[in-house]
Amino acid sequence: MNHYKMRLSIITINYNNAEGLYRTIQSVKSQTFRDFEHIIVDGASTDGSVEIIREYADNEDIRPEGYKAIRQENSKADNLSSLPNHLITSSPITWISEKDRGVYDAQNKGIRLAHGEYCYFLNAGDTFCNEHVLELIFKPLTFNLSPLTSTPDILYGNEIIVDGNGQRVGIARGVANPSFVDLYNSCMKHQASFVRRSLFDKYGMYDADMRICSDFDWFFRVIAFHNEVTLHYKDVDIAYFENTGLSYHSPEFCAKERQQILDRYMSKRMQRDYLLLGRYPRLSRVGDSKMVKLLLRIANRLLK
Repeated sequence: MNHYKMRLSIITINYNNAEGLYRTIQSVKSQTFRDFEHIIVDGASTDGSVEIIREYADNEDIRPEGYKAIRQENSKADNLSSLPNHLITSSPITWISEKDRGVYDAQNKGIRLAHGEYCYFLNAGDTFCNEHVLELIFKPLTFNLSPLTSTPDILYGNEIIVDGNGQRVGIARGVANPSFVDLYNSCMKHQASFVRRSLFDKYGMYDADMRICSDFDWFFRVIAFHNEVTLHYKDVDIAYFENTGLSYHSPEFCAKERQQILDRYMSKRMQRDYLLLGRYPRLSRVGDSKMVKLLLRIANRLLK
């Protein structure tokens, strides 16, 4: 059997969202770039999700040319608990169904199962913006676009926000060369980011005790404090993200977790200016204007 370094691990988290999971699977299947594995981490769903995953994993037609199914002898048993850790592998599809502590615990499970150079999270209900997204990221020459001169640690693009009916309601654009304030304003979304797998080994995984903001915490602590982590922004619409989750409907809880994150890394003294820049992000971009610098110096003297 040939072993090689797969380019990408797509990780999908699901719990009792069979309809959304089906849409996500169809979106993954439609991708023209095929150098990936798909890992589905299910939280012991009872709504038919497992049956959908089984059908997907058993479908040889979706496998890229050259792949062969690798399954344990008893993997077709109806009782999933007969398998160690409920793990079923059908390369390039791996899935697991068992109780977890929440979405970030499940994402950590997916990372541990990942074999790709990069990890990407596309959770149940989220879909790629079109069938060429992965080719635009990893094979730009196909579209007469310039390839990367190096392989960055994190590749990221844009996230399209949709409501429960699939209607577009906004866009979260990435920011090239992000500042501290850009990171605070969540310029990177995990549905729009491809993260080198080794970063999780080096800097740790997601905080499974958090319910909403652990991805923000991870990007913040890894990027803001480690200059050696390389980034590359591509102005590509990566995925549609449904705004039906807890983060959109529990703003108070989200604000509480974000404050906990700031308290981890910054003193209250530092947070005052930082939060000011967060409210007025343009203030952080005046440094290149000589006229603005002059006006700020004059204003500062007048206010003394």
